[in-house]
Amino acid sequence: MGTAAAAAFRDPSRFAGRNIPLAGDELTPLQMCEAFAAAQGGGPVKHSCPPAWLFWFLSKDLWRITRFLRNTGFKADRAACVADFPGLLTFREFLAATSWGDAGRAYEDGIEFASAAAAPAGPGGAAGAAAGVRAAK
Repeated sequence: MGTAAAAAFRDPSRFAGRNIPLAGDELTPLQMCEAFAAAQGGGPVKHSCPPAWLFWFLSKDLWRITRFLRNTGFKADRAACVADFPGLLTFREFLAATSWGDAGRAYEDGIEFASAAAAPAGPGGAAGAAAGVRAAK
């Protein structure tokens, strides 16, 4: 998404008023599991698909989204996206670029936030609110 946003800011007249569905890849949930498994060294990654009615109790919007994705599906012209936004990553490229295979980033022991005092100063000299996240040791 950052690639598309940067392109739109660089050339606003080209993208103004357009509704552009973004897609760097088109995968089924099982293909996504295979990609996660490959990125993490080949261990199994399980896909589960709870019944849509369960989401009705949690959130009507989530229920509508679930039904839409299962019945209609998200449609995007991947070739057009890549033409408009060179540099869009496939799912496997995204997993590699964001170090999903790094066992040290599993976050199984929770997450740890760096203190605001340790964060670099932002505009006006104030420490940044989002100081950074790393796996707890």
